[in-house]
Amino acid sequence: MEMPLAGWGKILNNEKEIAGANYPNIRLLQAEHMASNLPLNDAKVANGGWQECSPKYIAQFSSTAYFFAREVYEKTKIPIGLIHTSWGGTIAEAWTSAESLKKMADFSAAVDQIQKAGKNPSAISYGERLLNWVKVTLDKDSGNQNGTMNWALPESDNWKNMTLPTLWENDALKDFDGVVWFTKKVIIPENWKTEGAKLNLGTIDDNDITFINGVKVGETIGYNVERTYGIPANLLKTGENIITVRVFDSGGGGGLYGNASDLNLANGAEKISLSGGWKYKIGLDFKNIEPKP
Repeated sequence: MEMPLAGWGKILNNEKEIAGANYPNIRLLQAEHMASNLPLNDAKVANGGWQECSPKYIAQFSSTAYFFAREVYEKTKIPIGLIHTSWGGTIAEAWTSAESLKKMADFSAAVDQIQKAGKNPSAISYGERLLNWVKVTLDKDSGNQNGTMNWALPESDNWKNMTLPTLWENDALKDFDGVVWFTKKVIIPENWKTEGAKLNLGTIDDNDITFINGVKVGETIGYNVERTYGIPANLLKTGENIITVRVFDSGGGGGLYGNASDLNLANGAEKISLSGGWKYKIGLDFKNIEPKP
């Protein structure tokens, strides 16, 4: 519902669609994203309030809402006001009243905590609790020993096999949320130029820390961000090299997924495919720690 015509949405023929969006009898009201632990009397809206549907304002508006309104208007010629309040990726509970959630045992304790935090500004915030929880996931990760990422350069052979790219729920890790380490040995031929090389990992759900030969080369937070990491000079060597990726997934699908062609080592036109067999090992199952706030 939130996906805009432009920006991260990039609908089909988006430039042409935006240029042709001149409908003064369709008005747009875009609510800004705001989180609150208590009900608010007022909403914040973008662009100072209602605006005419025009190329200036439609680019970041909901494409679903716009095309719906345009079709209705072209058939009826009745003026339309569109209020867009969706927030992609949010859970249904976030839009449900405290009174309703308290009727369900699974949520009542969490609702009490949220209400207390809203009435007591000095209480520990959600952001702080989330940071504390993320720290626990790092401390409890078997691949991290006393602050050292020991699995960045795997020494043991007791790792299992998985074919990438894929979401791990589609392979051996059904309904798994947590930390999984992936590693792969890559052979660099003698005539391959290592200077200026880049590591392309496609898309990862959710977050990653990536190493080559035990050296960290990149870290990204976000499930919808493509990973491309520059490789420091002299880090790659002729012969065997080891790529290791620590993947953190807090819910839903997890792993390195997308197109096989996006998974490679590249230097200009030279590419070494990284799709296919990888080794993996579980660092932490989130079922063994307190749930995410």
